[in-house]
Amino acid sequence: ALAVLAAVALAGVGTAVILLVVRAVFGVRAEVRDEIAGLDLTEHGEEAYLGGDLGGLAGPGVAIGEGVVLSTPPPALG
Repeated sequence: ALAVLAAVALAGVGTAVILLVVRAVFGVRAEVRDEIAGLDLTEHGEEAYLGGDLGGLAGPGVAIGEGVVLSTPPPALG
């Protein structure tokens, strides 16, 4: 049990160090513009969903990432 806990701790610390280095050098988040266009297209130059938009497949008003919404809210009544 002690060896398992030591391995988990070592892996956690190693992962944290690697993440800090990557965050400092490259950043760990894509730009919102790239997320909306689709990371398959912006990062790899390919489309994963032939002719379709992931948001369109999921339905209107689906949020992707942190607070990015693909459709506009309905107009106010009145």
